[in-house]
Amino acid sequence: MASYLPGDLLVKTDRMTMAHSLEARCPFLDDQLLACASTIPSQLKLKGMTTKYVLKRALEGLLPREIVWRKKHGFGVPMGRWFRAGLKDFLCDAILSPEALQRGYFKEQAVRTLVGEHMSGKRDHGHRLWALLTFEIWHRLFIDQEVSPWLPNLVKTKSGSYASSAA
Repeated sequence: MASYLPGDLLVKTDRMTMAHSLEARCPFLDDQLLACASTIPSQLKLKGMTTKYVLKRALEGLLPREIVWRKKHGFGVPMGRWFRAGLKDFLCDAILSPEALQRGYFKEQAVRTLVGEHMSGKRDHGHRLWALLTFEIWHRLFIDQEVSPWLPNLVKTKSGSYASSAA
């Protein structure tokens, strides 16, 4: 309530909805509702492994049972699908680049196997590939001190400014 929502989730929600001309509402964050909820005994909020127990009981009869009592599930990013489609070249250019493979952090054949299995659809290594990609980008930015891994032609001049190395 004091950090994760206002400092992360609500900010992201606000930015994404505004970017698409939408207005989001958070009815469960209403001051009066929160004040009321804070007076509810803990055993009614959590019953066994069931969270939000009193809310679920209150919504029975108003919503279908399969909605009220379904298990919690997050909003997953389809990284695996993206890496097989629009981000395929970016991923491969980054983690299979000679620079990345020569760093020695990871076994080249293991990285190539992950990419091959993923691209063929044999296995979904989206999360592993995401970890490798973010590590490679981090390395380029903070160890190699590239201006941007997406603009490799920019170089730092003696004056401290940036110019295209192609010029």
